Amino acid sequence: MTLEKNALVERWNFQWPVFDVLLGGSSPIDLQALGIQNWQQATEFLAAYGYDPETPRDQKMIHSAMVEAMAFIQRHLVTRKQWAQGLRPPPKLEDCQDARWLILWASGIQSETPLCQAWACAVLRVMHTIAHIDGVNRLVDLDVARDQIFSHIRQFVTRSEGGQLCLGKEDFSVNINGLQWKEVKPRDSIVLKLLHKRNNVAESIYDYVGIRIVVAKLIDVPLVIKGLRQCNVLVYPNVYPSRSRNNLIDFNLFKIQIEDLRSKLLQGVIDAQAFEESVSRLQIAAPLGEVGSVNPHSLETYRSVQLTGRFLVKFFYDGFEWLQKIRESPQPMGVGSPLSHLDDWIGGWYSTAAHMDSEVFFPFEIQIMDQESFDQAATGAANHDQYKKSQLKSARKRVLSTVLELHRIEDF
Repeated sequence: MTLEKNALVERWNFQWPVFDVLLGGSSPIDLQALGIQNWQQATEFLAAYGYDPETPRDQKMIHSAMVEAMAFIQRHLVTRKQWAQGLRPPPKLEDCQDARWLILWASGIQSETPLCQAWACAVLRVMHTIAHIDGVNRLVDLDVARDQIFSHIRQFVTRSEGGQLCLGKEDFSVNINGLQWKEVKPRDSIVLKLLHKRNNVAESIYDYVGIRIVVAKLIDVPLVIKGLRQCNVLVYPNVYPSRSRNNLIDFNLFKIQIEDLRSKLLQGVIDAQAFEESVSRLQIAAPLGEVGSVNPHSLETYRSVQLTGRFLVKFFYDGFEWLQKIRESPQPMGVGSPLSHLDDWIGGWYSTAAHMDSEVFFPFEIQIMDQESFDQAATGAANHDQYKKSQLKSARKRVLSTVLELHRIEDF
């Protein structure tokens, strides 16, 4: 049966920006409008996203994300002067109590002005980012993951009687100048980082847990990597090859040169002293002009080797701590005892083996630098302040581009 003209027109009407997200690799937070037409569709959209706006618990979570998103924009993406001069969401957005209105306004429904629609889109972009962070935090206790990963690494870090810091085991260790344990990243920093990632999901942040190792010379970097491998800090099946970054050392050149020296040493062409002297003179720095930074917010002068692995973190859900204490109590747990009945009942209801304990592979990042590169990163042109400024500018443009255009503001 042939459809009528209007039905055919509607049937073959596509929301092309959404198709660009689904098929073209665009990010959902780069959408300039949503295609939601009414309250029911907004409700269904939120439910499919993972929240039921009709339940008190999810209402609270959604509203909390909305308030945090607006506060983030005010703190980081708009200057105090601009906010005071009117570069802020319209009053009805600031007073909004139900995110379904934001979705409708972002779709152009009852938004009254293009500026209202643009602001609704901006707030939803940040809310989306916050929702993904909260999703990861519900799945994994980041403090527990950090403690377990760091504890695993610390067992291979020692200090000699003379005070020299070493990494490795008795049969193989490397002197290092310093080791920094990554502090817990502030929540606003995580939001900011995600806002300039194309995929914009918290799972794509691999450096919630990380360490930086500083060595005296470039030639020590390959030895540190070997040490990390031999200590099983980096287990090759659990390394993310796509996350490996190196703009510090020309490893192809290093491989050729070190194999040549090893061959000469084995053949007796050079002795051990000559070998070590030759190794110390190797020029293996990656050419600055050929190997740039893989991070658009890092300058070329920020040089390091970055490796990402994963560690099996084990969690105990403390909501069942009381049951564990009952099992360990001196009271009899024999067949037929009240405590035994309780244990069986809870176990059958909750499947406590799955609910009390869980395991998950969690990523961690290791960054290795020589002392010269570290000093330059700390005090030179590649310092962290410039990195953050570039990151902030990118996030501001991505979240508020249409808002700034409508306000005719180009930059800070």
